[in-house]
Amino acid sequence: MQSRRKRWQVDAAQGTSSDAQEVESVAVTARTQSKAGDERDPAGPSGTGTELPKRSLGALLREGLAHHREGSLDRALESYQQVIALDPNQPDALNLIGAIAYQRGDHALAVGLLQRAAQYAPDVADIRINLGVALMAVGNYPGAIAALGAAIELAPDSAEAHLHLGTLYTRMGDPKSSLAAYDQAILLRPAFAEAHATRGALLHASGQWKDAEASLRRAIALRPSFAAAYCDLGAVLQSSGRLADALDAYREAIAGEPGLVDAYCNAGTALAELGEAGDAIAMYRRALAVAPSHFESLLNLGAALAARGEYEAAVESLDAARLVRPESPLPWLHLGTIEHAGGRFAEALALLAAGLERDPTSVSLLIALGNAFKALDRFDEAGSAYRMALGVDPDSARALTNLGNLAFAQGDSDSAIRHLTRALGLDPNLAEAQVTLGNVLKSNGELEAALACFEAAVLIRPGYAEARYNIGNVQRELGAYAEAVSAYRLALVHRPSYGDAEWNLSLALLGMGEWESGWQGHEWRWRNGDTLALPRPVEAPLWAGEPLSGKRILVCREQGLGDELLFATCLPDLVRSGARVTLTTSPRLASLLQRAFPGIQVIEEGSPVELGAFDYYTLLGSLPRWLRRRRADFPASGAFLIPDPGQAAKWKTRLEALGPEPRIGICWRSGLLTAERRRHYAPAEAWAELLKTPGITWVCLQYDDCADELAAWKESIGVTVHRWDGEDMKNDLESVTGLVACLDEVVTAPTAVSSIAGALGVPTWQVDSGSDWTAGSESASPFFPSIRLERLTSGGSWTDVLKRVADAVRPRAGEGRTG
Repeated sequence: MQSRRKRWQVDAAQGTSSDAQEVESVAVTARTQSKAGDERDPAGPSGTGTELPKRSLGALLREGLAHHREGSLDRALESYQQVIALDPNQPDALNLIGAIAYQRGDHALAVGLLQRAAQYAPDVADIRINLGVALMAVGNYPGAIAALGAAIELAPDSAEAHLHLGTLYTRMGDPKSSLAAYDQAILLRPAFAEAHATRGALLHASGQWKDAEASLRRAIALRPSFAAAYCDLGAVLQSSGRLADALDAYREAIAGEPGLVDAYCNAGTALAELGEAGDAIAMYRRALAVAPSHFESLLNLGAALAARGEYEAAVESLDAARLVRPESPLPWLHLGTIEHAGGRFAEALALLAAGLERDPTSVSLLIALGNAFKALDRFDEAGSAYRMALGVDPDSARALTNLGNLAFAQGDSDSAIRHLTRALGLDPNLAEAQVTLGNVLKSNGELEAALACFEAAVLIRPGYAEARYNIGNVQRELGAYAEAVSAYRLALVHRPSYGDAEWNLSLALLGMGEWESGWQGHEWRWRNGDTLALPRPVEAPLWAGEPLSGKRILVCREQGLGDELLFATCLPDLVRSGARVTLTTSPRLASLLQRAFPGIQVIEEGSPVELGAFDYYTLLGSLPRWLRRRRADFPASGAFLIPDPGQAAKWKTRLEALGPEPRIGICWRSGLLTAERRRHYAPAEAWAELLKTPGITWVCLQYDDCADELAAWKESIGVTVHRWDGEDMKNDLESVTGLVACLDEVVTAPTAVSSIAGALGVPTWQVDSGSDWTAGSESASPFFPSIRLERLTSGGSWTDVLKRVADAVRPRAGEGRTG
């Protein structure tokens, strides 16, 4: 008899495990054994009415039993068949041939043979036991109950009969009756190792891990080489999180029975949980060397290979699993997950749908289907799939987490928080829900609460790289750059290829003023997922700081307008080095930059360039890596723009018409306000604190539609912020530059207006959330020293920031015009 063994299989959608059961074997016994030289018929009357050679029957049965116990089934069968040739209804031979048929998996044949044996020996308990086991294997549970019940009536003290009855009740989903049967078997035979082991497996399945461990250890104490019991013990220890102890148990199982495939498979899952992916894959392959068609090992191997990005090998393993068990939805789930990971969402949908045809109530498949719909921006269908999963399991924390993710993606923070809070109420250890809830809170500006969620996720799963990455993001926004750097580096320890962590690490280093290492990591702004992929517009080599005297270099613009102006402060260094520079720039800046840098050839982006005419090329944002490696490399003044004289004259006349008061320009937000970006900009009502400062003429530098905000200030605080109709403040940068050059000061959010003012050298106050890394840890911008930053502090408010700016500009009001 073999103990029921737990097989583990990885669920692609949730990373948890489920179990399957092994079937019990029949007993290999005859009801009597003849002594040597005994002339009696060991099987009793044959029922044929024919006198047979009695010694030959007994000898053949003894010979067959010896072969049978040695595992030589073919030789045993040959002996038993010789008995049947002499007596076709000999019950011992029919019983033992039935046992061999069962052992070889021909359960229907076993049932037929054992029923004949029981017919000719109705009072033999062992035959009834074997018949019960065979009937159980073919799913005839009522017949199995009757056979085992008859065995117990014939032999009330048969521990084996109670053991198999317990297994039958387990199959029927009646653990209470099963446990009672196992307990009775142990009562009848306290040293019955198989009963203790099977009882332990049942308790494990019922979640009673402590009692399960005790039963399994008792079985091992009774039979120290009990491999199946060691395998079950490993499963119990693995369930309780004692992974190292579980691995020790699996190793003992393998040592005791090298062909025990479940032990290899379970050891693989334990290694995977420990993060030892390579060892886990090797263990699954050892399992498959023992049993090439072992479904769980094929499935787990495919999932493990997919997690490492070895998709071709993963698909091969999962396809094999699909052939072994065509009715199982799990290979389809994993295959769909692989397609999703590769961005082939339509293909993922088709595979997941095929899996749902096999199991329409699979919560994991429904969640994966929802994820595929979400990736295709089919949000309504995604929500329907998640809600269907909840219909199957109303307490599915994973389905609630995904609903929370979906609500967050749709900008519904309240619903997201509701779903995620409920998910964590059901499963406080759901690290993914903690991370998503943290991101929702972060988007609402609740940074301290968000940080607590991310830290909780790390406590649950120390190797959760995404959680550590998010800790870094919050710490960076809180201005805790050293803590942010530490968090990003830990994220990279747990996930070495993590492009977003590399990029944000560079920003944190730059925020600390660690210029050299920060600029090196700044190249990760050109990332394709987790791969660094800098563009190459021409065949020339990428410049890496080599001497440029007499060399031609192409400098390519990138990023937004503000960054383009920021990094343009490095261009004079190239000119001074003796380089012949060609700069591609956005059309809006072309004339401004050509006027600022007459020694540089400036062409609009998209214009043809002479291929092969350059010794090097570089990206504008890469220049600081070689030219601003330490604080001393920044020039004393970053001003380089020269306004068009005609535009400057136009704006001088307009502004003088407003009166003698100092003229201060304001720009209060970006033109692109997503839910995530909005919290980085002070709301209009906070700006009212600044606008109420007396003795100032306010000039609008906002470059998009802001009529409602201007009207609201006029009505609520009686302040006019002047704006001129017909001016294109977004695209006509010659006009904007002329206006800003004529102002006394500028107060602005971190937008392109800040860079324009800095590049003109106009005194500027930047109202900042703390996210602008370009100033490092300083209060003024190293690129544009005329820009001073007023940052939102932890626990402070935007109103406090604007009040500080009001105090800073108030002396200007008292001074009047300066020119």
